Amino acid sequence: MNIFDDRIYIFGDDSRQLALFNLFLEKGYNAAYSTDCFSNDNKKIKYSHHFYEDNLCTGTDFLIFPIPLKKRSIDNLFPFAHKNNYIIGGLFDKELTAFCNRNNICYYDLYLSKNFVTSNAKITAEGAIFCAMQNSTKTISGSKSLVIGYGNCGCKIAGMLKCMNSEVHVIEPAKKTYIGRNIRLYKNITEVRNIHRFDFIFNTAPQKSLVDDILCRLKKNATIIDIASAPGGTDFDYCKKYGICAKLCPGIPGHYAPDTAARIIFNEIVNLKREG
Repeated sequence: MNIFDDRIYIFGDDSRQLALFNLFLEKGYNAAYSTDCFSNDNKKIKYSHHFYEDNLCTGTDFLIFPIPLKKRSIDNLFPFAHKNNYIIGGLFDKELTAFCNRNNICYYDLYLSKNFVTSNAKITAEGAIFCAMQNSTKTISGSKSLVIGYGNCGCKIAGMLKCMNSEVHVIEPAKKTYIGRNIRLYKNITEVRNIHRFDFIFNTAPQKSLVDDILCRLKKNATIIDIASAPGGTDFDYCKKYGICAKLCPGIPGHYAPDTAARIIFNEIVNLKREG
C-alpha cells in the first residue's frame, strides 16, 4: 500500500503521543492529534498542513492510542469505527479484541512485537534506575539491589544494575530461568533472608509481594521502584505510614524518554503499513 495515502489519528495527552504526532508530521504523513479522546468533548485536535477532515477516506484510518488500551476507555469513539479503521495500541483487553473481531476492524497490539517489547523494556529499565537514583541518597555503584520478576523488564533492569556495579539479586519462580553470572536467584521473596540489606528494590511483578511483614524488615533508607501495572505489587499505604520511599512508576517510556519511545512506535507502524 502507499503509506502516504492513509490518515493517522493519534490520541492521548502524554508526551510520547505528542512526540509521535510530531514525528509523523516531520516525515510528511497525514496526521491529526487529539488530547481529548477519553471524553465526550473531542475538540482539541491539531492537524498537519495537508490533513483535511472533510475529505472522503481513500485509504486506511490508523487510530493510535496510549498504552494500555481498554475498550471502555474509548467507547465514545466506536460509533465512528468502520472496516477502514486500524486500531493500534498495546496490552489490549479481551473486550476490545472481541469488539474488533465482531466488526471486522483491523487492530495491532504492539506488545505482540518482539522488537517493540525488547526496545520498550530497555527504556523502562533505564527509566526505573534513573527514578531510583532520583529518590535515593545512595549511588547504584556499590549498592545491593533486589529485582522482583525476571521478565522482559526485570532482566533488563538486573543487567543494567550489574553493569553499574550493584550486587544484584533476583526473585523469579521459574525453575529454569537463566540469569547470568554473579546474580543470586530466589524462587520467592520468603527465601530472601537478608532483605534488610538491600538499598534498592525494583518490582516488576503484579502480585502483592512487598507487604507489611516484608516491608517492616527493610532498612530505613531503602528505595522501592514499582513498575508493575496499577495498583502494583507494593503496599503503598504501609510505606507512606512508616516513611518508606516507594514509587509506583507506570508508563516510564512516555515520561522518561518520550522521543525515543515515540520512534519505536513509529517504526512499528511504518513497517506495519509497508507490509500491507
